[in-house]
Amino acid sequence: MVLHATRSQSRARLGGPSMLAVLLLTWVCSWSLAVPVVHADTNVTGQVSAIIARVPNSLGGGRNLAVIKDGDKPPVGTSQSSRQYDSWDGANGASEDWVGYTFSSARTFSRVVFQEGMHFWDGGWFQSLTVQVRQNGTWVSVQGLGISPAYAGNGGGSFQTYTLTFTQSWGDGIRIFGAPGGSAAFISVGELEVYEADGAAGSGGTGSAGTLTGASVTSQSSATIARVPNPLGGGASLAVIKDGIKAPAGSTDSGRQYDSWDGANFASEDWVGYTFSGSREFTGVVFQEGKHFWDGGWFLSLTVQVRQNGSWVGVQGLGISPAYAGNGGGTYQTYTMTFSPISGDGIRIFGEPGGSAAFISVGELDVYASGSSSGSTTSGSSSPPPPSSGPVFYTATDGNDANSGSETAPFRTVSKGVSKLTPGATLYVKAGTYAEALIHNIPRGNSWSQPVTVAAYPGHSVTLQPPSGKAAVLRFVGPQSYIVVRGFILDAANVQYDAVKITHSSYSGAAHHIRIQDCEIKNAPQMGILTSLGANSNEFVGLSVHDNGQTDFHHGIYL
Repeated sequence: MVLHATRSQSRARLGGPSMLAVLLLTWVCSWSLAVPVVHADTNVTGQVSAIIARVPNSLGGGRNLAVIKDGDKPPVGTSQSSRQYDSWDGANGASEDWVGYTFSSARTFSRVVFQEGMHFWDGGWFQSLTVQVRQNGTWVSVQGLGISPAYAGNGGGSFQTYTLTFTQSWGDGIRIFGAPGGSAAFISVGELEVYEADGAAGSGGTGSAGTLTGASVTSQSSATIARVPNPLGGGASLAVIKDGIKAPAGSTDSGRQYDSWDGANFASEDWVGYTFSGSREFTGVVFQEGKHFWDGGWFLSLTVQVRQNGSWVGVQGLGISPAYAGNGGGTYQTYTMTFSPISGDGIRIFGEPGGSAAFISVGELDVYASGSSSGSTTSGSSSPPPPSSGPVFYTATDGNDANSGSETAPFRTVSKGVSKLTPGATLYVKAGTYAEALIHNIPRGNSWSQPVTVAAYPGHSVTLQPPSGKAAVLRFVGPQSYIVVRGFILDAANVQYDAVKITHSSYSGAAHHIRIQDCEIKNAPQMGILTSLGANSNEFVGLSVHDNGQTDFHHGIYL
């Protein structure tokens, strides 16, 4: 079983009424919690230009900051404080603490190996732990963080070693960061090693691009995708990014570009790209940024990702020419981005949006690939959906709930679509973000041979993000059963409690035989997935569960 989650989400309750669900989970899941991703990478600790810390001159038993890169890794349980650094300074009441390295040029980091130092009666550990990289002078948190073994704070003991892996992130500095623990609020470090992805050549996404190879395949894309497909700003529709018209640098015409401003776009990531009907070997991207506004329109960090078997992965060896400057680059600047050839059926530019309103802009996006389409489609490609055992309905952002629900006359809302479902029927939802929650309203199926299916249309990026006040994104209760939900991004940023809850009612019993498949589940205030009394025989397949929960009592998955 391989589970993927971040924060303190790696625990699932075993035993009790949900044991059958746990047994099914063991057999059918292919996702990971706090399991390190294996990267081809190189230890670059010896190449640092400076060691940095919030408390560079501490007063504790371990005062020498240089000890964190001396190669000495004491055995677990060691009580020699001189073989570690700790940040105790007699008055360390700060809410954050950190230690790390800076480099003379940008790197593409892939993991950190952190040996904690000595635990004292009043501190020496983190209460929370993440990794940050410095990009254009600003510290930003990495994405896709996994820690192995799960970080235990004071419960982990002295001189324990943890491997922290994450989506490749460029920067000229890297640090471990979090809230310090203990009554005296300080941390400790025995050894800190940082690794760079092989093939990155130190570019970190800021160095010169290589020669652009292959041919433009933009016109062959099957769909244009974005985190915010229907923004509210002054920009044109998403289609403008592939119309072949490039505004001159410095233009102030917002109608010749797309921007993701939606009035409340405060996500930590943003992206735009294309999907294809078959696999391509991508070699580069030419990205013309759009207009810079006073409150955004640029990236704080920028990379390229390719979709492989339904999952987005960062490219290696990324170079950008000229070096990407964010807000400093000006309006309608063009950047050439090259990288090691990589196959996939989708490609996107990806990063953290900039400005006080946190949004990006794109004037034109041209992608290059070598050879031709393989003619095959990978999981998640924009191919026709497989045949259904019953009626098929469609929902799209340009639909109308008064329509018939056919592919040419789709519904507008997912809720309207599910209201038409009967055992064996399927609802396909096309690309876009839908401000809806599905609470107790998906009809039940009869069996796994006649389920009710609600699925993202193959190859389309579909997000369910309910408005404020909803309890969950998906909630199931008896008699709901034999339901498949597949291929969605379930964004619980605005809900009150959990992203997905499968539960019971004293009136109608517990939901059961619910299958959540190939979904991304994120941003829940409490649980990513929660099952309760009697909710058995559920299946969770191919999920990415991350950034859920606000305390140690919240989890990615709680069964």
